[in-house]
Amino acid sequence: MRTPPETMAAALRERALAVAEGRPQTSPWRWNEADESAITRLADALDARGVTVEYAVAANRHRAVLGEGGYEFPRHPGQGEVLRVRVPGKRVWVFLRPGLGWLVDVHDQERQLVWRVDLGEHLFGEPGTAPGLTADRVSAVELADALVPVLKGLEEAEPPTTVLDPGDGSLDGRADQMLPPGAAGAPVDPDRPCVVVAAQLNALGFGDVRASGDGAELASDAFHIAWWRRSRPLGLPDLKRLYADASVEGKGLLVLSEPGLTGPAEEFVDRSRSFAFRFDPRRGHVFGGNQLTQEAMFEEV
Repeated sequence: MRTPPETMAAALRERALAVAEGRPQTSPWRWNEADESAITRLADALDARGVTVEYAVAANRHRAVLGEGGYEFPRHPGQGEVLRVRVPGKRVWVFLRPGLGWLVDVHDQERQLVWRVDLGEHLFGEPGTAPGLTADRVSAVELADALVPVLKGLEEAEPPTTVLDPGDGSLDGRADQMLPPGAAGAPVDPDRPCVVVAAQLNALGFGDVRASGDGAELASDAFHIAWWRRSRPLGLPDLKRLYADASVEGKGLLVLSEPGLTGPAEEFVDRSRSFAFRFDPRRGHVFGGNQLTQEAMFEEV
């Protein structure tokens, strides 16, 4: 309802001309967007390489899309730009998040599994240690070139080891229920949850996080990992101390906090581009806590 009349007029004019001239609409109108963006440029590049892009979302957050099962109404209320690609038996989303950059997520509809593509490995031969690939590291054309063989391989390749199970038997599942296969409903030792936690962090893109042999600790070459299991939320003074410890080691900071963070602590963790997850010890489950971890979670789509 807030679309300016001149934008509606320009959209209708392009639609009418395309029909009258028997041609596809020009971009970005063909993606139901008024302005060119990184996601429309990627959609154009993928389409030019023979990839079926079902939709692309940047400024226009409300639309109806004709999918395999009829009309759908994609829900992407925020978290940046996104497009969806059609691959037999799978749905693939490419996200451009404000803080993390490019993410590529795969939903295997038959196996009911979800996983994330390691873009760093495919583009640079460097396995990723954190989710996302910043937009300044790769152009839309370079990303499209890297994605084409990945998408082609999805038709026959087996899922990677870093997968999560939505856990409720539905097509897409609930993002807050996703655990490693076999972990849903299984008891977790609250004092030794690290195997399950490490598997979730690996699936999200923290590739070098690993559990110790006894499952009691987490280790990483890229991150200083800290647990906060007290009754009160993690406050700013303690968070600054943890951040200083990470800086001394030359690492990023990754925090797992059962009760969450105070407001000032969350502001600091966002400014410092650290990762702070909430943690449920009963299920060994991690949840998004600050901006970057919210962006890193699998979207319920």
